[in-house]
Amino acid sequence: MQESEEQLGLAHFLEHACFLKLKSYDKGELIKFLESAGLDFGADLNAHTSFSETVYKLHVPLDDPDQSILKESIKIMGEWAHELVVDDSMIETERNVVGEEHRAGLGLDDRIYRKWIKCIFGHEKIASRNPIGGDGSIVGQLCVQQASPEQLRKYYKTHYRPELAAIIAVGDFAPIGGHAPILEMIEEHLGEGAWPRTPPALFSLPPKVSLTAPKAPPPLPAGPRILIQRESELQWARVDLGIILPHQPNATTSRTFKAQLIQDLWYSILSNRLEKIVEGGGEDPPFVQASAGYNMFEGTRMAEFSAVAKDEMGESRETALNKLLVEVLRQCR
Repeated sequence: MQESEEQLGLAHFLEHACFLKLKSYDKGELIKFLESAGLDFGADLNAHTSFSETVYKLHVPLDDPDQSILKESIKIMGEWAHELVVDDSMIETERNVVGEEHRAGLGLDDRIYRKWIKCIFGHEKIASRNPIGGDGSIVGQLCVQQASPEQLRKYYKTHYRPELAAIIAVGDFAPIGGHAPILEMIEEHLGEGAWPRTPPALFSLPPKVSLTAPKAPPPLPAGPRILIQRESELQWARVDLGIILPHQPNATTSRTFKAQLIQDLWYSILSNRLEKIVEGGGEDPPFVQASAGYNMFEGTRMAEFSAVAKDEMGESRETALNKLLVEVLRQCR
């Protein structure tokens, strides 16, 4: 969400670059070391880029006698944060890797998702800021395919700053002396001495990540937003009802946690009711599958109700939608 029009997809591209070359690790050495320590790439060693953050994750053992793996892992975290080496030749090779990841993601689900986000959040920048690049289309990959290594270096220096970063260590640290040794390692590789703060003249205030959450769509005079998608690859006809809910912070007290539990139970009870309708419908249920749920999309709370029709005929879809709406209303009442 912080990318400019000339940087679409570079946040995700940089995530790839961080596994190529660091100050202490040349090409291939980083993954080789971590795998030699017993980490599996993907399960224990991974990263992801979403709309508002890039996260690097290491799941390391604590049972080595001198905690050398833990110490080196936090050192690697520090080098991801401020010691990345953007090597020109490696970047050129990695373009193809990112391009292949993009191509692998294309298909039916991707087409449905991109139409959905444009319908719901087309009024917001988030609809054109897919982490893979732009709106997620081939055109959205142009920056990734054409950006110079210098552009990646600039993006890295701009956004990989201590006031925008957090490091989280979770584990049973009692056998190694509690939190103190962990804090010392973090201070050594990510503290003020290792990772100086951004000069005040460059940035007065860091951008608030919360501001990247999409706002509710403006109301339409004619009623709800309606999206009809036809795809030859679809093997079913599905109807969905989505409702954007007011913003609500995460539960932090016993009172708000109780309210969260009640909300979860509400959707669970409705889903159970919908399942029983399918089970008790004999050979002619109103729908073959239905569900109710509560989801978060980049900070936006959404209630979602879904039913899969028996076939693609219009009458079947109407029957499924009507029965779904009736059950939602019964639950509300």
